[in-house]
Amino acid sequence: MTAAIAPLQEFEENFRRRLPNKLIAGLVMLACFVLAAALASVIAPYDPNKLVAYPLEEPSSTHLLGTDPLGRDVLSRIIHAARVDLPLAVTVVALSAAVGAVVGGIAAYRGGFVDSLLNGLGSLVQAFPVYVLLIAVVFALGPGARSLVIGYVVINWVIYARIVRGEVLRVRGLDYVHAARGSGTSGVRLLCLHIFPNAFRQVLIYMSSDVVLAIGTIATFSFFGIGVQAPTAEWGAMVASARLYITTDPLLAIFPGLTMIALGLTFALIGDGLDDHLGV
Repeated sequence: MTAAIAPLQEFEENFRRRLPNKLIAGLVMLACFVLAAALASVIAPYDPNKLVAYPLEEPSSTHLLGTDPLGRDVLSRIIHAARVDLPLAVTVVALSAAVGAVVGGIAAYRGGFVDSLLNGLGSLVQAFPVYVLLIAVVFALGPGARSLVIGYVVINWVIYARIVRGEVLRVRGLDYVHAARGSGTSGVRLLCLHIFPNAFRQVLIYMSSDVVLAIGTIATFSFFGIGVQAPTAEWGAMVASARLYITTDPLLAIFPGLTMIALGLTFALIGDGLDDHLGV
């Protein structure tokens, strides 16, 4: 019995030693959010858009977090909103990172005129106030999640391009890169197989932090009515609908707000844990 348990204890000790506690905590919390989003139709007690009770009912055994001003179950809407906010935040960050990585990698590897051109384009984008440019893009394309994704990527790729460019410039001067180039490795293969994997650690850490900003941005735009449109359940829109009742029913705004804070804390822990684990 002892011999059977020992390998399990050794595995657990190695697992804990390899991954910081904050990273493990963040991944567990993220798994909970992902499961809640994936199983929303199963675990949510009611349809998020259905009027199930009188408006503004207080929390009870029937409606654990009460009902909103239209009589919809608050808990059900918070759970279903995870299907909107979490994928949207991850999508805009992943697309921004992908575009920025390609642009930054090409700029650093080719250098010269290409580097100057792409750097100038990035500087031009960053010259505009971030939210002003994002609002302009969203208004030009029309309110909605699609416009929000496009607008966010348009302004956010520059940061990733700068990170990747700096890392590629550092990595491409290392001995193993010179050895691979000397062995006849093509430029694209060299960039994809030898330079990018070693330059992407900083990007991965920043992505974890950027998701927190993306969550806040999506919620802010939905709060002002130019993001995710009603009647879709979304945390920022839920806070907006509760602002008229903040003095009489503050829990309407507190519950979705705490959910956003918890998700932001989740990715903050993951980013901080990755920073410790990868040692960058």
